[in-house]
Amino acid sequence: MIVLRNVFIARGLALFIFLPLFSVGQKTDTLIHRNGNILKGEIKKIDLGIIYYKMTGMGTIKVQLDKVSSFKSRKYFEVVMESGEVFYGSIDTTNKVGMVRILTTESEVMTSILRIIEVYPIKSNFWSRTSGRFDVGFNYTKASRIARVSYSGNIGYRTRQLYARFAWDGLQTFQDADTTTFLTSRLNLLLTVQKRMREKWYYTAYLGSNENTELGLNLRIYVGAGVVNDFIHTNKNRLFWIAAISPNTESSAENVDTYNVEGQFALNYRYFKYSTPELHLDTDIQFIPSINEWGRYRLNYNLDVSVEVIYNFYVGTQLYYNFDNQPAGEQASTDDWGLTMTVGYSFN
Repeated sequence: MIVLRNVFIARGLALFIFLPLFSVGQKTDTLIHRNGNILKGEIKKIDLGIIYYKMTGMGTIKVQLDKVSSFKSRKYFEVVMESGEVFYGSIDTTNKVGMVRILTTESEVMTSILRIIEVYPIKSNFWSRTSGRFDVGFNYTKASRIARVSYSGNIGYRTRQLYARFAWDGLQTFQDADTTTFLTSRLNLLLTVQKRMREKWYYTAYLGSNENTELGLNLRIYVGAGVVNDFIHTNKNRLFWIAAISPNTESSAENVDTYNVEGQFALNYRYFKYSTPELHLDTDIQFIPSINEWGRYRLNYNLDVSVEVIYNFYVGTQLYYNFDNQPAGEQASTDDWGLTMTVGYSFN
């Protein structure tokens, strides 16, 4: 009897310890495809018209929203609609094709799947709230023995109310006889935080730095605060503008330090096409007039186009143009531009 009792106690302890772990690992969400297939798994997120759906044995797959009849999950999500409305709750199926119910603590909302822009789980681990991308490029000319190395990327982190993003963009040019001294150097770093204000409106604050030897700029450090408005936000397109005030300090190639207060007006457009080949386009233009140095202004333009060749691996082209009508360096050029071919990887 004592032996049997010990066996039952041991089994009970094992169930107590391992059953919660087993339950966490189970895929309890349901996705119903328009062809009738029912898939059990886990909704990781919805973004750009794509459901990132994790299945046992298959890993995370991508499913287009317009191919989905319905889906459900008991988890707690942040659901962003095309109108800019935001709901917090779980998601359930309906008896209508292409429709779901969003179940909040206060109400139940029936909506078309195609009106959903973003879905992110609220109670999830650090990595499931993190996304990013890395790109590198290289070019070498034998006649001049000049090499160009480019690198860029970003890492984003999302919570219920905040979205933080760190981005970098660099380009170095050197001759193979001296790989320690750059002929030209360009490096931009930017940390941005956005907080939802109301439908389609956000507060934004940022901290960044610029280096550009072509423009005679050793270093610019700046901070800023302003507002962001989503003018258009669908599953394929996003057009938004930013207005902000940004003080900065600049150090020129002649080691002359200046302090400025600038306005910033930016327009950003993003386009996504999922059908093969998957295409991403991101372009923005910034107009930055000086407030305390009347008559000075800067203009920045960026274009990034990439095509997926293998799952999450991309090839692309990046173009930038920078203009400063009163550059920091006395002998510096007023503009700088570059075009690079890149390969990259993204994670969600």
